[in-house]
Amino acid sequence: MKETFSRRGFMSAAAVGTGAALFGRTAMGQTATDRKADGWPAYPSVKIHRVYVGRQRAAWPKPAFKPEEEVPVFERKLAELKARMGDIELVGGELVQTPDEAAKLIPKLKEADGVLLIHLALGVLPILQQIVEAGRPTAFFSQPFSGHEWMFVQQWQNAGKKVALFATRDLNELADAVNIVAVPARMAHSRLVVVGRSAGTPPAVVAENVKNKLGVDVVPVSVEQVVEAHKSVDPKLAEAEAEQIWIKQAR
Repeated sequence: MKETFSRRGFMSAAAVGTGAALFGRTAMGQTATDRKADGWPAYPSVKIHRVYVGRQRAAWPKPAFKPEEEVPVFERKLAELKARMGDIELVGGELVQTPDEAAKLIPKLKEADGVLLIHLALGVLPILQQIVEAGRPTAFFSQPFSGHEWMFVQQWQNAGKKVALFATRDLNELADAVNIVAVPARMAHSRLVVVGRSAGTPPAVVAENVKNKLGVDVVPVSVEQVVEAHKSVDPKLAEAEAEQIWIKQAR
């Protein structure tokens, strides 16, 4: 059995696990049509704005670097990974090379639920700073030799910015980055049912604190209410639903 678990692996599993727990199969590729067919209401769409940041003739990754040649590589991969992103809508796709271009883009970023920021070259820290300062949850994707700006992620996090770093050459992790940055928007449309007495530290059991911190509504339900709800269900209907949703779809 594997005894180690990387931070990146934990983040990926957490994103899928959180999504599965809060949003059912949508987090793992279920579409709005699937949900409607299953009798569930559709979730509000989550928009993630993707933006590429690089510049011509950067020292890294090479003097002859042309960022516009890199964008199609990422675009093809994102299209390939679409099935792993469920109903998340990817918007934008701009290549930003100057602070002026970044300034014009900021209003659009603020309309999105999150940002997929793809770092292409060295020497773009002011641009990256502008995008992070827009205040949206951001996944910062940086390949080896893209530059050293990834080092500033910790500084942004310490300043309270919601930035997750993906320093990797594996483009398959773009799907993980998108799913993670979409979680806050999903949680804002979710409810957490707490059966019985809440447990934890005094601040953690206050529903308002949970809402302010995580964006999710806490709904207290007593054990007696759960028992009564179970008693009110027709056993034949329960068996039919178990067969249709759980037993037949078990893998």
